Amino acid sequence: MKLIRLTIHNMASIGDAIIDFSAKPLADSEVFLISGKTGAGKSTILDCICLALFASAPRFRNTRINGAASDNSANEQINVNDPRQILRRNTGEGFTLLEFRGNNDVNYIARWSVQRARKKINGKLQKKNWTLENTDKKITLTKDAEIQQEIAAAIGLDFNQFCRTVMLAQGEFTRFLNSNDSDKSEILSKITGTDIYSRIGIRIFERFKAEESTLNTLKIKTEGITLLSDEEINEKNLELSAISDTNNTLQKRIRLESELLDCRKQKYTTEREISLLTVKIHKLETEVKSLIVTRDMIAAENTAVEGELTTLEAELEKYDNATALLEDAPRLIGNAESILKLRKETETEKNSIILGNKKLEETIFPLKKAALQEITVLSDRIGNIDDAIKKLTSDLLSMDLAGLRKQKEQLISRRIEFQNLAIMIQNYRECVKKHEISKKELQDKKDDLNTTVENKERIKVPLEIAEKKLALYSEAYDKLFASSEKILGSIRGALNEGDTCPVCRQIITKALPSEDDIKSIIGEHKENLDKAAAERNSIRDEIAGLDAKIKSLADYINTLENKLKKDSSVTDSRQKADSKCKELGIDGTEKVTDALIERKVSETIAMIDRTDKTLRAGEKVENEIHSQNKSLKTLWEEYQKKKDSLNKIEIDIQNIKTQETVSRNRINKNCKTADDMAIQIIAEIEGSRYVDFFKQDISVFIERLMYDHGSYSELLKRIVNLRNTVCIRKNDLENLDRIITSIKIKLQGLSEDSISVTVKQGDIHKYATDLLMTISSTTQQIDDAKARLVAITAEYARLLSAAGYDDAIPDDIEANILKLEQQIRDNDIKYGAVNSLLKSNSEQSKKLDSLIKEYEEQNKVLEKWKILYEIFGDSEGKKFRKIAQSYILAELIDAANHYMKNLSDRYRLRIEPGTFVILVEDSWQGYTLRSASTISGGESFLVSLSLALALSDIGSDFSVDILFIDEGFGSLSGDALQMAVSTLRLLHSRSGRKVGIISHVDELRERIPTQINVIREGESTQSMITIS
Repeated sequence: MKLIRLTIHNMASIGDAIIDFSAKPLADSEVFLISGKTGAGKSTILDCICLALFASAPRFRNTRINGAASDNSANEQINVNDPRQILRRNTGEGFTLLEFRGNNDVNYIARWSVQRARKKINGKLQKKNWTLENTDKKITLTKDAEIQQEIAAAIGLDFNQFCRTVMLAQGEFTRFLNSNDSDKSEILSKITGTDIYSRIGIRIFERFKAEESTLNTLKIKTEGITLLSDEEINEKNLELSAISDTNNTLQKRIRLESELLDCRKQKYTTEREISLLTVKIHKLETEVKSLIVTRDMIAAENTAVEGELTTLEAELEKYDNATALLEDAPRLIGNAESILKLRKETETEKNSIILGNKKLEETIFPLKKAALQEITVLSDRIGNIDDAIKKLTSDLLSMDLAGLRKQKEQLISRRIEFQNLAIMIQNYRECVKKHEISKKELQDKKDDLNTTVENKERIKVPLEIAEKKLALYSEAYDKLFASSEKILGSIRGALNEGDTCPVCRQIITKALPSEDDIKSIIGEHKENLDKAAAERNSIRDEIAGLDAKIKSLADYINTLENKLKKDSSVTDSRQKADSKCKELGIDGTEKVTDALIERKVSETIAMIDRTDKTLRAGEKVENEIHSQNKSLKTLWEEYQKKKDSLNKIEIDIQNIKTQETVSRNRINKNCKTADDMAIQIIAEIEGSRYVDFFKQDISVFIERLMYDHGSYSELLKRIVNLRNTVCIRKNDLENLDRIITSIKIKLQGLSEDSISVTVKQGDIHKYATDLLMTISSTTQQIDDAKARLVAITAEYARLLSAAGYDDAIPDDIEANILKLEQQIRDNDIKYGAVNSLLKSNSEQSKKLDSLIKEYEEQNKVLEKWKILYEIFGDSEGKKFRKIAQSYILAELIDAANHYMKNLSDRYRLRIEPGTFVILVEDSWQGYTLRSASTISGGESFLVSLSLALALSDIGSDFSVDILFIDEGFGSLSGDALQMAVSTLRLLHSRSGRKVGIISHVDELRERIPTQINVIREGESTQSMITIS
């Protein structure tokens, strides 16, 4: 992941700031410093990066305080871990915007913002707004879940992993070194994410207990099952067979007696059916008689209709002379109505012409005259304003405002250039100062090196003396010790006063010393030997320390010399300043003073003021032209409206005249058409009584002809209807006669008695047909029922004989059937109970086999989980976590030692296998091992830094191109600080990652040239950010 640009607005103490990581100098720096006073807002930069990416920040996520605090701006309560608190005091809105490129090579813009209601400083805090824009695809995500998923895909880290690998928590490792095993485990879980092993250990424990509980349950179930013996099963099967045989016998008897009952019921039902059908036939005979009466009535009615038809046909003969005229009456009436309509339209057109001429004289011509007068007045006013605008424009052109504006921009640019020159010269002076400081530091280190070398040379002589002294003491002691035990005892016993000593060849003048005295002498020699060895070792240690110092100084001097050789900042800044002086017409950077630049800036500002004065005068003329143009535009719009109005009046006049011409043509056409149609109608009705009606009044003609046509049409309609009625009734009577004949054949012996009941004549034919079908069906049913009765009677006699009855069924046969059925039910209950017992026994047997198999399988599963449980499982997950953390810690220590080589030649970290005990191997103390908690503050920081850098490598596959380290450098100084900074520079060459150090240590400002400065001036609550 590559950080590109961070934009901050009203977050914590920072007002507005932009940090461009892709631009110089940050883009070219291996290590940069985020500096500022305590509370200025250095850590706010990291909080803003986290808020943009994860909508959370370390300062809120890591707090252990619960509850809510008062939001003084809006008098409301807000949780102490709510990130919205980061909004700067007395502001209405704030946001952080991070542009970055993900590990998936996609460019994003992440934005987190918060505001108060209506953006007022005393408004209520609103919900945060979090968005993620994919700038490559132009897609913006607004839902939290979608953003979290996309962030995970882009950088491969969650919030905790990001903080562990991008923002190194120095304090965690310092506490880690000095904590007990339990605390170490908790801290490791936090900084390495090994809490997953705790969860796995707990799950193993829970799974083992669950499997163990399952096995115990299966055991209880197995022991609770009881089965029948084989003898009991055979007895139960015999009992079932006996019950089945008894039930079969009983069911046969029940079926026989049930069939006998059913047969008797069928016999009774059939006899009753025949009786009912016979009654139905008698009723149908009555309906037939009614049908015959109705038929006679229809015949009489038809005779009456035929008489009425004869009368109407005689009346129709009266219209024989006007039949053709009356049949064509609708067309003649239509033509006559058209004549009336044409004449009415003619009158309407004449009235329209009169009204149009009246409108012209009274309204339109006066409006035209008034419009022409208004247009003339407006034209004069427009001409006057146009002349004034031309004069003002001429004056404005003579002022050359564009040139003045360009001149002003050039003067402003020149003022800015002078100000930039001042910054460049100041930068040049600072570079010279830094260069001199570096040269002085180099010389100081060389002097220190020379002094150290001289001290080492001076110590060589004492070392040689100490070595020789130690050799002499050692040789004398060895000889004395070797001879004292074996020889001195025998020699001492053989020598007396006056003898010659075999060792020194001198005369013995007094008695030799005792054995105790000799041991005392040897002890003195041993003491002298130890002192000589201690003196020699002390000088050697001093020389070793001086050698280490010489190597460190030589490396540092070499680094400073290379830095000075490569440092072109003085030359570059001088060249930039000289180039700018040349652009501004100033001879040489050395001649430039603050007073000169201030004077040049003042002169430029005075020229800008003079140009502004002229510009304001010209702008006044511009405004006047604008005002006149606005007035001219208004007049032109009004003039155009008047012209449009006049054109509309002309159009109205033309429309009225055109309409008059059209109306006169239409009048002529309508008159001719009406006259032609009148002549045609008179020719057609000539000789009839309608000619006089037409000539007198066409409306009367239409009314009379319409009335006669209606009477004639109604008479024709009645005649047609009566003819159809007569025809239909004749057909109905013929059909009825045929049906009645068929019925009489079916009902032989139908009496001739007359009845007065008739049938409704709605559909007499359908009624007769249905009656015939009903009679046919009923007679057939009677024949069928009689045949069935013969068969049923024979079957009934056979069943009586089979049941052992004489002539009739006993009265208690039904009770006997119920008794037999009850016996079967009782037997079924016994059968069900026995069968259920056998079935249950079989199921229990299968269940027992299944449970035994399941128990054996479960026991195998439990054995496997037991192995894991005994190694890794416990209720709190401590076992597995400790094992995993010991391996992780060992790898972490190994990786940390690679960094320790660069930070210090003295120390190496070691760990007791399978434990959390961290030891320090001290090369200056003969590679002795001691607890890491015994090292000093600066050394502790170096160890913590090594561990922190090693941890950051864990997430290298999903790393961010910048590693931020917060504080801890205050415990270092001099060479140790330089070595730490150099090691961090090596991190860039190893992994390509830059390092941002957050610190207020002044010495770092001198050692790290690229800096993000968080500055808060005085008592201000707002900090600003500069990059140098």
